[in-house]
Amino acid sequence: MHQIGLLLSQDDNTLEVMLLVEALKTANKLAGRSLYVWRELDPNRPEENWNVDTAVVFGKAGRPGISAQDPAAQLRKLSVTGRRVGSVGQGAFLLAQAGLFSGHKAAVPWDAADCFRELNPQIDIVDSCFIIDRKRFSCCGQLATADLAIRLIEQDHGQVLANQIADALCLDRVRASHEPQGNLRRAGYKSLHPKLAAAITVMEENLETPVSLDWLAQSIELSPRQLQRLFREHLEESPSTYYMRLRLKRARALVEGTDMQISEVAMACGFVSLSHFSRRYRMEFDRVPGRGRHNHPAGAPQPGAPRGAQPGQASAHDWL
Repeated sequence: MHQIGLLLSQDDNTLEVMLLVEALKTANKLAGRSLYVWRELDPNRPEENWNVDTAVVFGKAGRPGISAQDPAAQLRKLSVTGRRVGSVGQGAFLLAQAGLFSGHKAAVPWDAADCFRELNPQIDIVDSCFIIDRKRFSCCGQLATADLAIRLIEQDHGQVLANQIADALCLDRVRASHEPQGNLRRAGYKSLHPKLAAAITVMEENLETPVSLDWLAQSIELSPRQLQRLFREHLEESPSTYYMRLRLKRARALVEGTDMQISEVAMACGFVSLSHFSRRYRMEFDRVPGRGRHNHPAGAPQPGAPRGAQPGQASAHDWL
């Protein structure tokens, strides 16, 4: 019997937990026996609670601002003893903090990738829904959790059972680990003018060291005037305005998602002057960078408070 431990976060991970647990329940039902048992891992009771074969870290369990007994040491112990350890969604931050992606590739949600790279430049991120890399696995979260769960079961008990689970859960197919995440923003580039899409790609690849308009135009074989016209025709703004918004959007992600100093965020987004960065940030988001940092939205579970959903809603714990 394979024991699985679930390390939940202060966030609402109901969907991901439900998808994983439903796959495990279905495996047990189809097999006619208990192939898997699962329980929540309690960081405050490591010795009696963490004797599992697989540990799954959900959500922002390891992100800055989440108060909890640091479970990184227990995850490292599991890894050293050959147990399977992995993450769903932004749980990858905790695995990285624990050093468990050393020599392994990681899949993280596309909208958290910038933060993850800034904090962990040594880790190879793949643009995939999930990846199973020996005894380490990671997943972008959301619906891809079902794909990951079935592929892990396939690894344990074969393709026949995995296909039966997919049928029982009414999945038309199970994605492979190499399939990219469904980033509609990037997919939308395909509908743009090819030169415009190429220009945006160059911008996104050069946020820390912004390139000049002349260099950008030359890199995609246009004149600066043609590039200006292309942006105004299709996006109704200038290339410089669009570029600035990309840099500021990345800055907000780093401010809200990491513990980087504001000066470090400014440099990571191509701002030499901190005052210039603060002024631009305030103009774009109507607040100075760092105000309310790591605060939890109204109604969200606070650190140290019981986790769960709002009254009348199911919580992740309801699926355990």
